[in-house]
Amino acid sequence: MTINNLENNLQKITDNYSETIRSIFTELSNEPATHGDLCEFGRQTFYTLREMCSEITDYLKSN
Repeated sequence: MTINNLENNLQKITDNYSETIRSIFTELSNEPATHGDLCEFGRQTFYTLREMCSEITDYLKSN
């Protein structure tokens, strides 16, 4: 894996995270976040961070 591949993969991961969060939470909503909302936000953040760590680890192992 090259540094460009890593950069592209990380960009895809963050783009996917952004799309997922925006589809779950409406930006202009006047409704307060619920406990369930915060749990879902935490889950999505965890999944994204785990995926990013995996990409970085794969890059480091290959170089």
